[in-house]
Amino acid sequence: MIRRATAADLDELLLLEAQFAGDRLSRRAFRHHLSSPRALVSVAASDDGLLGYALLLRRADSRWWRLYSLVRAERAPAGTGRRLLLAGIDAAREAGAAGLRLEVRADNARAIRLYRDLGFTLFATLDGYYEDGARALRMALALVD
Repeated sequence: MIRRATAADLDELLLLEAQFAGDRLSRRAFRHHLSSPRALVSVAASDDGLLGYALLLRRADSRWWRLYSLVRAERAPAGTGRRLLLAGIDAAREAGAAGLRLEVRADNARAIRLYRDLGFTLFATLDGYYEDGARALRMALALVD
């Protein structure tokens, strides 16, 4: 089930973030996003807890939304990330967003394949973008013509 995250999900969101050595969202950052009208935190939930989350941000001065984070638990079934992203795309479209932009590690072939499968296209690269110096690909998906 995909649903909007609540403050009650905070500890499990932090457990999902703990899968990564760096570039993690803090408790404070999650609390901010969970209460912000400019953020949409969606979770894939099961009887056993959270299987993943997607964080989308929108600025007041732009119709473009940003996929800030998409995380799937190691134990999550295949397709969890895709379902979370599709729910985010639907929410952005319903809110009148012009599109979505994102940054993804250039060495994350699985994520890049997902984004391309859903219609995202590459528009820039950023050397040294990540905490460990890894390069990022900037991708975008237009939602309106």
